[in-house]
Amino acid sequence: REDLSMWFCKLHRIVSEHLWKKDKFECKQLTLDLIYLKNCNECKEKFEKGKKHKMVQPWDPAVYAQDPTAYLQIQSQSEMWEISEIEEFFELARQYNIISSTEEEGLRSRMSQSQMDRDEVNSILYDKLRPLLRLTARVKELERGNQKVLH
Repeated sequence: REDLSMWFCKLHRIVSEHLWKKDKFECKQLTLDLIYLKNCNECKEKFEKGKKHKMVQPWDPAVYAQDPTAYLQIQSQSEMWEISEIEEFFELARQYNIISSTEEEGLRSRMSQSQMDRDEVNSILYDKLRPLLRLTARVKELERGNQKVLH
């Protein structure tokens, strides 16, 4: 596990350098364990008696994949849920061509530069997706009705 996690960390740094990112993620086993392990039963580094491993932040691979540097700024589970919901909305909007890539980049840029907060971005995306979300809910409702009729 430790060898694999170090290998992935080093690979992450190589890819970041290749993409000209200034991401200098620290490849130390304790740092990786604190970020990614839910508990520290497997940690080499042991804590004083009675002290427990504190997870530094919640884990969501999709959010991490989108922007590893921004991911490291997340401080709470509720913040992770907000970001996950926005990512789901962006994914749906892309999938159904509801927003252009330029519009998405603009929203992401304004959000990352604190020109818009997550609630504003979430609201914009929700408004754009509302007809699709209503249609999806209606389809599920009809499917449930058909299942009752069939049984």
